[in-house]
Amino acid sequence: MLSGTISATLAGAGGLTKTSQDTVVLAGANTYTGGTTLNAGALQINGSGTLGDPGGSTNINGGILNLGLTTETQATWQLAAGMLTYGTAIGTTSFTMSIPQSGSAGTLSANVTTPNFVMVGGTVDAGSTVTASLSFNMQQGTVNGVLAGTGALTKSTNATVTLRGLDTYSGDTTILAGTLQAAAVNTLSPNSAYTVAAGATLDLYNNSQSIGSLAGAGSVTLGLGTLAIGNDGTSTTYSGIVSGTGGLTKIGGGTLLLTNTNSYSGPTSVNSGTLSVTGDISSSSGVTVDT
Repeated sequence: MLSGTISATLAGAGGLTKTSQDTVVLAGANTYTGGTTLNAGALQINGSGTLGDPGGSTNINGGILNLGLTTETQATWQLAAGMLTYGTAIGTTSFTMSIPQSGSAGTLSANVTTPNFVMVGGTVDAGSTVTASLSFNMQQGTVNGVLAGTGALTKSTNATVTLRGLDTYSGDTTILAGTLQAAAVNTLSPNSAYTVAAGATLDLYNNSQSIGSLAGAGSVTLGLGTLAIGNDGTSTTYSGIVSGTGGLTKIGGGTLLLTNTNSYSGPTSVNSGTLSVTGDISSSSGVTVDT
């Protein structure tokens, strides 16, 4: 497909591949089942236009896919390079942000709803919301938008995932490797229980956060920020080390047990619940307990 506006319905078992630097506009209620591949240029959806059968797949390897005001459903989406912008993409199986063989990774500037969101690289723009009902598989990249839904977030690989949006997802957060970085105040979901595995890092990057709970043996680096723990009211054990010049605040019900020698130098506050220490928090500038 080279350029122009197509108002007729595209049907059949074939797929649509866009390769030129020009713009193609789809305005018909298309039913083709062979999937859509965008390699260059712009592909725009107007009016009642569709990306073919909703059980198909859409792959963006370059160029710009503009969904306009539409909501497009596909079984799978893959964004390797280029941009997906405007509208809403529904992936009934998954939505994957992968890494191209060469060049820059893709940019998501649209809303996404899917059971499983996979981020191997790339950027989610501010103003975009990714809603996952089952999982966020986060390996590398930057999320300036919002992660929402009931999905659980897993940070894998030794790379860094940077979060800047006000996330609201309610599934557990497990940092298995690398770094999950909170690059804005209150970007970490307050509805999630966080587990940091040994060798992995939860980095507040100087920004104060409030989370459901904290467990595991990995590192928490506060910088100048304060970490409030206990929104979910559960009891957890954290055997890692909290470091930085920021502080620690226990909120909500339940007990937070600290078993290691921590090195953070800011204040420690117990606003509610119980903070139990079998390790060491003597580096803290002081402990305040609300009564």
